[in-house]
Amino acid sequence: MEANIVHIPSDFIARIEPELAGTLLGDKTWSTVFDNSKIKRFVPGFKAVIPFRDGIRRTLAWFETDERRQRVDEAAKKRIEHILKAYVVNSAEGRVVRTPGRREALRGRDPGGSRSDP
Repeated sequence: MEANIVHIPSDFIARIEPELAGTLLGDKTWSTVFDNSKIKRFVPGFKAVIPFRDGIRRTLAWFETDERRQRVDEAAKKRIEHILKAYVVNSAEGRVVRTPGRREALRGRDPGGSRSDP
């Protein structure tokens, strides 16, 4: 089976599932490149020695060794299906619109600069 990957904007997910807004519209809103320079300042001898491809293989092997680690969270699955269905329906009907971005939301303003009602 091949994955059908769909990108759904964080602001859309937060509108459909408001309880997810805090984490989605916080530190996970923007793509990030991880940088280990901070740890190198505090631990001068630090060196990442496991390449990503090896680390991910080891992680997957860890999950595969114990059936209890392979469970599907049914509540999370239903939430994801709800978000996906809402996105597909709204996209098909041309109703996917941009909501205020992170900076505007944090300031309580919409992109046009007017004050939002609390």
